[in-house]
Amino acid sequence: MTPSNEVGVDADLFRLVVEAAPNAMVMVDGAGRISLVNSQAERIFGYERSEMIGQPVEMLINQNLRRGHVAFRNSYLGKPEVRSMGAGRELLALRKDGTEFPVEIGLNPMPTPSGMGVLAAVVDISERRRAEREREDLEAHVRHSQKLESLGVLAGGIAHDFNNLLSAILGNAELAQSMLTEDSPATSYLQNILTASQRAAELTRQMLAYSGRGRFEVKRISVSKAVQEITELLKVSLSKKAELDFRFHNNLPDVEVDTAQFNQVILNLITNANEALPEDGGNIRISTGLMQADAAYLSGCAFSDQSEPGPFVYIEVADTGSGMSAETLSRIFDPFFTTKFTGRGLGLSAVLGIVRGHRGAIRVESTLTKGTSFRVLLPALLPEGYADNGLAGKRWRTSGLVLLADDEPLVRQSTCILLEGIGFNVIQAADGREAVRIAEENAGTLRLALLDLTMPRMDGDEAARRILASNPSLPIIITSGYSAQDLTQRLRDNANLVLLPKPFSLSDLSGAVKQALR
Repeated sequence: MTPSNEVGVDADLFRLVVEAAPNAMVMVDGAGRISLVNSQAERIFGYERSEMIGQPVEMLINQNLRRGHVAFRNSYLGKPEVRSMGAGRELLALRKDGTEFPVEIGLNPMPTPSGMGVLAAVVDISERRRAEREREDLEAHVRHSQKLESLGVLAGGIAHDFNNLLSAILGNAELAQSMLTEDSPATSYLQNILTASQRAAELTRQMLAYSGRGRFEVKRISVSKAVQEITELLKVSLSKKAELDFRFHNNLPDVEVDTAQFNQVILNLITNANEALPEDGGNIRISTGLMQADAAYLSGCAFSDQSEPGPFVYIEVADTGSGMSAETLSRIFDPFFTTKFTGRGLGLSAVLGIVRGHRGAIRVESTLTKGTSFRVLLPALLPEGYADNGLAGKRWRTSGLVLLADDEPLVRQSTCILLEGIGFNVIQAADGREAVRIAEENAGTLRLALLDLTMPRMDGDEAARRILASNPSLPIIITSGYSAQDLTQRLRDNANLVLLPKPFSLSDLSGAVKQALR
């Protein structure tokens, strides 16, 4: 079908103009059937034009919106008007493969021999929506940081004034007690005042820690050794339902911390993890490592304003408990906020203040019913020539194109940074099917694939089998949060795959890459 000659448009020229348009163009006749599309429409919807011509335009729209769209289309054709892009409709469009994506549509009425039709210009606005979400997330992060900053200032001010009052109370109570005989009835009352005042002083110390203004007596320590000592002492107080999994990196650079405050951080995190476990038990994984954190990574951390991009030693405490909702996650560092019982003190808010006072950062990830992980980052003191994992000194480097597949965006981001740091160009996939497609498209240039074991649509082991079927010489690394023993058991039929348990440091990743490329 071509536009009527009555409007003075040559049919062939019209088709050429539509085909050359930078946006997807879809022409619909009076009956709501597609009569003309261009190559851009084929590209964004994934159909050949022969599959679209003659079909109802609703084939390109989310199923839940189709009935409403038919009503809108009939109403529009009854009273057509030009609707420019930006003033047009926004819809959730549907590709041939079933995936949905947001589009913006501009409408132009078009008289045809069979009646009034419409020419629609369609723009995929997925990237715009993604950028808007990122901006909204950043704004929310800034607002939350400002709130915590305000609370920190308030807590610090209250603690300072309260300490002055407590000094007077403690001093006078001790003076009064010294003037009495031991058998005086007032002695026990004064002792109660002293005990309560000392507890109040401990609370003010926590408030100062939250504000980041506590007194720090820093010294150089080995994080793995210190955490190991603390957890050994904690074992007796932890619930028997908790199964501890230690993953300590023993060749880390030192950090400078106040040991008492550092111990408080570890104590709080492990206690929280223990309390989050269900009645039938669970796992607490305590790990240490070294990582390179850039500005993008730090922006996703809680209150990282005191942190500069660079090498960090991290301590991660992860549990398999109930996890947290987004609302709870947004409040966990608020003073006195708890999902347990009242009277717990400052808890995580004090942890945040201590870490901030050490120019560190905290990253929290949580999924309801699956668990929570807290990663504390502390600036690494790299000695001259330190080169254990390539973050300083002479470092092992390579090059080439690597495929990275993982369904967790934060994991993809951090792993991508590590891979780029050793010289790779990285192409990313969010699931197994996408990984197989990318591997096939880049079969001639791909040097390595790094696949997560558990992904939606297709697991990493199945994706590896399909990739190797068409490219049997491609080195593949499989990563997973399962233990090395579990990984070996599940992948026993793929002996040539290199296994890399999570979490992994850059040195672990470099070692796996070297092994895979041999």
